[in-house]
Amino acid sequence: MLSTAEEDLVPVLTAQRIIDTYPDGAISQPGYSGCFRDDPFPYASKSYMFSGTREDYISFYETAAKNDGWQPIDGPYEAPCYTKKLGDATAFLSVVPMLEPGVDGIEEYSIDIAAAYGETPEDGRLLC
Repeated sequence: MLSTAEEDLVPVLTAQRIIDTYPDGAISQPGYSGCFRDDPFPYASKSYMFSGTREDYISFYETAAKNDGWQPIDGPYEAPCYTKKLGDATAFLSVVPMLEPGVDGIEEYSIDIAAAYGETPEDGRLLC
């Protein structure tokens, strides 16, 4: 069961600028947010369709995340992961490729932010 603080964190995650930041050529898809069913971790996510390359949007978010105060995490992840404090919570941002390039080289990816209160693994583990 979620605490009130965890429920209150959902709109904070949704309001993060990085969720609505995207490179030229990307088309925003509807976002979603809530809490994971089995764990008390609030999240916010938004996907994009992009006509450039995976390297293009990954590079874009490396700069955008740094400019927004997110710190990169080294870990065994295929997708980049970043972290920053949001009040008393620790948030984790990941840039996740959704599919292999489709028709006309269009890529779909998502920007995912999950957060937790208290102790969190330095490498983000399941939150990245």
